[in-house]
Amino acid sequence: MVVALWRFACCRSSSVTFSKLPFISAEALFLALAVSSILRHLFERRAVNIDGRARNTVRLPARRDGLANVYAVIELTAPGASALPDRLRGAR
Repeated sequence: MVVALWRFACCRSSSVTFSKLPFISAEALFLALAVSSILRHLFERRAVNIDGRARNTVRLPARRDGLANVYAVIELTAPGASALPDRLRGAR
């Protein structure tokens, strides 16, 4: 929801119009559902055992490395794709 409102507020000048408001609202709804499901899962009471800890110890670095590889492929195929615009970086 924060991202959608930020996009609407920052890009209000020309790129975001009221015709795009339903799409921004859908993004906000998706983000709210994702955050609520993550929080519900985090605060769910369940038993923690050593097998679960060991599994997560292996999975999290593997996910990190996988996402780093995806980022590297995107950056190699489209250099500067992840660069922030000057107005967000604070450049003058």
